[in-house]
Formats: sequence, C-alpha cells, structure tokens
Amino acid sequence: DIKALPDDFSGEINPAILFSPSRQPVGMFAAENLAAALADVAIPVVGLTEEQLPMLAAGSVVGIWAKLSEAPAGSALTLRVTIDGSPSADAELVIADGGALIGLATFNRNDISFTAGQTLGIAVSTEAGWTSTTLDVLAGLMVEM
Repeated sequence: DIKALPDDFSGEINPAILFSPSRQPVGMFAAENLAAALADVAIPVVGLTEEQLPMLAAGSVVGIWAKLSEAPAGSALTLRVTIDGSPSADAELVIADGGALIGLATFNRNDISFTAGQTLGIAVSTEAGWTSTTLDVLAGLMVEM
C-alpha cells in the first residue's frame, strides 16, 4: 500500500527517483537536543558512535529524509549529505523555521556521486537564532548503486 504523506510534510517527491530496484536506503542517523549555531556537525549512525557508513559499490545519493520531534523555531534546520566527511552544498534538505516535522529532498542520478570505499553520512546546521534546543532528528539517505 502507498500511504498519503502527512499534512506536516515538507519537500518535493519525484517517484521516479525513489522507487527503483537499484535504489537502497542507507543508514539511520539520529541526534538529540540540537543546539544553536551548529555548522555542519556530523550526526551519528543510530546505535553506533560512527558518523559515516562505508559504501561497498559506486553509486549516487538520490535522496535525504528527516523526521523531527518538533517544528524548527528561531531558524531553519539544514541537513547535508557528507561524502568522506565533507558536506555537500548540492545535496541538502532545508526545513524552514516553523516548518514541517517531515522533510524530503531528492537529487538526480549521478549528481551526488561516490565510489566504492567512500563513506556517506549526514551533517546538521542551525543558525544563531535557533531556539528548538529540545528538537531531535532522525534522518537517512537513499542511494542508487
């Protein structure tokens, strides 16, 4: 069954990018109590202290998603895909101040490429005016191999 997205959804979905046999989810990353003025701080993988996951084959990132415990307040929340620990400004999800609890961004195949052995992760940024210091985030990636 395909279920409708909740009313608090933010982002655009391109079904052709998300639903394909060659696309795979990567990781579940989580952070609690996000502070103000974070600048591309890596989010750990759930259950691990690691912040990056190694890729066994070459491919490209085709999506990033996030579920928030509360709406951002004071500034936007920005999540960026990281490759080998370096955040990509071309692969980000921005959830506006007062925005949705669920966000999703998709990218074209081969726009955000990686090779076998490189690592993927997610980094978070907030601005100085951020006031949602009890906000928790759960996020993940979709890749095409």
